[in-house]
Amino acid sequence: MESVETQLCAELTHLRRGRGLNDPKVHTRIGPGLRQALGIAVTDPAVEQRDQLRAGLNAAARSLPPDLGLAMFEALAIDRLSPPTLTAREERLTEALKTGPRTVRRRISEATVLVARNLAPRMARAQASEQFVKPGWEVEELA
Repeated sequence: MESVETQLCAELTHLRRGRGLNDPKVHTRIGPGLRQALGIAVTDPAVEQRDQLRAGLNAAARSLPPDLGLAMFEALAIDRLSPPTLTAREERLTEALKTGPRTVRRRISEATVLVARNLAPRMARAQASEQFVKPGWEVEELA
């Protein structure tokens, strides 16, 4: 079984491909770990899922050091006006950080790990609570 952080890193890496969060079908690409960590229900409307994902990842990116936050912000296309491809977003980040493409990719990887590390406890709490509460049942009274 893979660790919670590893799972979240893989899900974040999958999200940054292509148009990132600006993909019209991004709601179909949200992994189960991110859904748990950010409280995104599969039954929510697609627009609401995208907004919840954008808000949660925006907050996570803002908690990072400035250069890593910017790397996460650009890699995932959190801004609606971000360039359409990951390559174009990496080029824009290269200019913004005044560094080379390899360094930019390292910054994106570092930022992804830190965001996953920040979200892991939330995912673990959600998993733990799901063990005891089955959908559709509520506890009325404890004896």
